[in-house]
Amino acid sequence: KWYQREYGSEPANPAYPVNYVLEVQKVGTDDSESIVVNLDYSATSRIVTGIEPATLYEVRMFTESEKAVSSPAVLRQATAPSAIPFPEVTDVGTTHFTLIEKLSLLTLAEGEVPVKLKVGVAEVDPVTGHNMEGYRNMDVPVTGLVDTTFDIEDKEEGKSYGVIVTLQVEFNGETLDSATTERLVVTTNIGGTPTEKVQKEFESIKDTTNRRISGLNQELDSLTDRVAAVNTQIDSLYGDLASKIENVISVASGNYTDQESILIGIAKSACFEKGVSYYANRAGTKIKEITSLNSAYQCLTECQNTAGCKGASAHYDSIRTKLYTCELFTKRRGDAIDVDAQKTGVNKVCYDTLSKSAANWAQCKLQGKALSGTEIAQTLGFKTEWDCLGWCLNTNSCLGITFKKSNGQCRLIKRR
Repeated sequence: KWYQREYGSEPANPAYPVNYVLEVQKVGTDDSESIVVNLDYSATSRIVTGIEPATLYEVRMFTESEKAVSSPAVLRQATAPSAIPFPEVTDVGTTHFTLIEKLSLLTLAEGEVPVKLKVGVAEVDPVTGHNMEGYRNMDVPVTGLVDTTFDIEDKEEGKSYGVIVTLQVEFNGETLDSATTERLVVTTNIGGTPTEKVQKEFESIKDTTNRRISGLNQELDSLTDRVAAVNTQIDSLYGDLASKIENVISVASGNYTDQESILIGIAKSACFEKGVSYYANRAGTKIKEITSLNSAYQCLTECQNTAGCKGASAHYDSIRTKLYTCELFTKRRGDAIDVDAQKTGVNKVCYDTLSKSAANWAQCKLQGKALSGTEIAQTLGFKTEWDCLGWCLNTNSCLGITFKKSNGQCRLIKRR
C-alpha cells in the first residue's frame, strides 16, 4: 500500500527490488536508539522484540529500492504495563476481606489511561495449597493512578481464597493488560462466641488433619500397589530367567537332540553383535563388499556361500531400517573394536558352530583329556567349559579348548 501510494500501482515485477523498512523508536530519544528491521515486500507482519513495558514508541514504515524511498507512514503505540504491585490486605471478616492495590506506585506511558482492575478469586485447598476451582472474575473500576480499595464478599468463614489482579489500560481505543500478580492467599475469620470459635477452629483443624491422613493413606496404598506390581514383575522375570537358564543347562548337560531349536535361538542372539563391528579393512582380511542385501541374515548367508569367509559386517542407515553394505572378511573377528550404532558384527564361525546338528555336540567333549597343539591363549577364572567355548568362538584361529574345572583354567588351542 505504501508503494501503491508513492508510485500509483502495485510492483508486479519492478525493475528494482522493493523492501519494507520498519523503524521503532522510543518517543523522546534520538535515532541512534531506534530498532530498524528490513522486511521483504511480501511480509505481512513482524514481531518486534527488545522494547520496554509501559513505554510510548513511534513506529515508522516506508518502502525503499535502489532508486527511491517512499514517505514514511507513522503511528504511535504504547506497550502494556509490567506486573502491578502485589495487593495488600486491609481487613478480614468472616465472609469478606478487603484489599488495596497501590496504583500510585505505577508509571504508565504517555496516553495510557487506567480503566479497571481485573480480579480473579478461587477457593484454595488448605491441605494441598492448590486452587479447588477456576478463578471467578470481577471488575473493579479505577480512576487514574490512585490507590484503589475493593472488597471480596460472599465468602465462607474459615476458608482460604487465592486472589490474582491484572490492570487494564486503554491507549487510543485499544485495551492493554498488564502482567498478572502472583497469587495472594487470604483466610477468612471464624465467627461466634469465644467457645464457638474454639470449637469451629478445632473442627477445621480436625478436618484438615483427617484429609491429610487420608491423602497419606492413599499415597501409601498407591505405593503398596506399585511395590506389589514390581514384585510381580520381578517374580515373572525371575521365573522366565530361571526357565531360560534351565534350558541352557539342559543343552550343556547333553540333552542335545531335543534342544536343537534352542541352540539355534542362542546362536542368533550370541553371534550377531548390534552396535559393534570387529572388522577393519586391512590388507588380506576383506574379501568383498555387497550392496544389494536387506538384512544382516542375508549378509551371513553371503558369507556362508563365499569361500574363505569367516565373518561379516552389516552397515545399516541411522534408524536401522535399510542395509547399505555387507562386507565379508577372512577373519571371524577383527582386532580393533569399532563402536557404531549403525553396524552389526556377524561371526559366521560362531553361528555355524552353534547351529550345527545338535546330535553332534555329545561327540565334541572328551572328558578327562587335554588337547595338544599350538596354544593361542590361556587364563584362569572361567566357571564352565561353555564359557571357555564362547571365548574360543570369538577368537581368530581357535579350533578347540581345554578346560580345567578345579581352577577355571581355559586354554585356546589351534587344533581340533
